[in-house]
Amino acid sequence: MVPSATWRVHPFNIRALVIRTLCFVHLSRAQTNVNWFHSIQISSEPGLQEKAMKFSMRAIVLAACVMTTPAWAAVDVAGVKFEDTAQINNQSLMLNGAGVRTKVIIDVYAAGLYVAKKDATAQGLLAQPGAKSVQIGLLRNLTGEDFAEAMIKGFKANNSEADVTKYQAQIEDLKKLMLSVGEARKGSKIQINFVPGAGTRVLFNGQQKGHDIAGEDFFQALLKIWLGDHPVDSDLKKALIGKAS
Repeated sequence: MVPSATWRVHPFNIRALVIRTLCFVHLSRAQTNVNWFHSIQISSEPGLQEKAMKFSMRAIVLAACVMTTPAWAAVDVAGVKFEDTAQINNQSLMLNGAGVRTKVIIDVYAAGLYVAKKDATAQGLLAQPGAKSVQIGLLRNLTGEDFAEAMIKGFKANNSEADVTKYQAQIEDLKKLMLSVGEARKGSKIQINFVPGAGTRVLFNGQQKGHDIAGEDFFQALLKIWLGDHPVDSDLKKALIGKAS
């Protein structure tokens, strides 16, 4: 494991929490001033009522700041940015977690998992119906063949022989999609989305590759590559479910 991995897979944005805390501090100070002005006879001194109004407005603005500052904002993982939400087929999904896939000591890619409802368990995420998205940012050069082989290996390691046989046609379709990517340079983005009513959809740098692969059950089996009992990277699994150490 790379020593700095804890920072790369941190499940939330510290900067957003700092901003939120500062908003609370200023709001508290403003509210103290407002309470003081209201505790005296405001009309007893010219201009005092106007000052009280200004402090009240400040309190309102800062309250809005607190309510609109997200506790979960965009996450930067090894230089790859994952927004707090993603749109799949006009449905808004939330970032459940993000982390780095490390092979031996080499960072291969950063990945983020988007779901309709956050869940802190692999079982809950796998069973959750509806749109989902695994978004990947490459941290080194790869070929479509490298990626296809790794995915098939991970699929077989986390699904029964019966399921591997059951999904053999879909596995071959996925392999063809990945091979069509060709050379994937560092910084390239890969999306593996489940689109309700359509199936598994693969995008490379924003462009769809091939056709959709039908079956929500196939996508659930595919997701086990990262969330199964034998995930491709145990630290990445923890990060995707929001339990990074």
